[in-house]
Amino acid sequence: MNLKFVKLNGLGNSFVFFDARTQNLNLYKTPEIIAKICSVQSGVGADGVVFVEPSEKLSEVCKMIIYNSDGSRAQMCGNALRCLAHLLFKTLPPNRSLAVGTDAGERLVTYISSDELLYKTSMGIPSFDLLKTGEILADGFSFKTCGKKYEVTYVNVGNPHGVVVVDEIFPNNLIERDCSAFEKDSNHPQKMNLELVLPKGRDRIQVTVYERGCGFTAACGTGAVASAAACRRKGICGDEVIVDMPGGSLNVSFDEEGMAYLTASVAEVCSGIFSESFF
Repeated sequence: MNLKFVKLNGLGNSFVFFDARTQNLNLYKTPEIIAKICSVQSGVGADGVVFVEPSEKLSEVCKMIIYNSDGSRAQMCGNALRCLAHLLFKTLPPNRSLAVGTDAGERLVTYISSDELLYKTSMGIPSFDLLKTGEILADGFSFKTCGKKYEVTYVNVGNPHGVVVVDEIFPNNLIERDCSAFEKDSNHPQKMNLELVLPKGRDRIQVTVYERGCGFTAACGTGAVASAAACRRKGICGDEVIVDMPGGSLNVSFDEEGMAYLTASVAEVCSGIFSESFF
């Protein structure tokens, strides 16, 4: 089978999309094939692969199934969800919102602007009890790097994150080993995303993100929301926060019920066909 794909990125966080609404693509969901697709050397280079599938729920236009670049399955990804919103709204009226199914539950995507390709996605209500879900074995964990020790705030926004408020931004090459150790620590049986957050004021934070299954990435939608939620909980930030990441800035906001929303741009990269010999 010659398999069509589209590649998009959300602030440098890139994904390869396959439309599985009219064909069964389960054979292509192996860790080996996913890693090969995402490889810069053997594939097209990406942080993840997304399969757009039919949903069993009438309220959802489709379901988003996403895999990290190492082939592991992710529950949710805000940047990928916005990229999917762009693909959906290319064939639908822009003045509406759509519901998309994810492994973390139903998410609403809204068209904002055609000029900047802006899309807004609902991200759920952040949870701070990862002990209950078994995503951590103990609370009160510390992150140590460059001779310093920092408190970790655990947040679930569809997937688990450890958020660390720091007093400086460290070069990636100095902290990569410590970030990798944190991701794979025995306290994190399902592995853990990590965000290092430098507050820049009541409405702005700077974030370095180390994604489980990917490593350092230019941006992370759920990481941006987790970082803003942790800072909001600590009283560092308010209900609307600009999150600066290496790939660009995202806007995170919270309503009165604590529901989080993510707004940012997307970009189309390319489309093409994987030849049958690739697989």
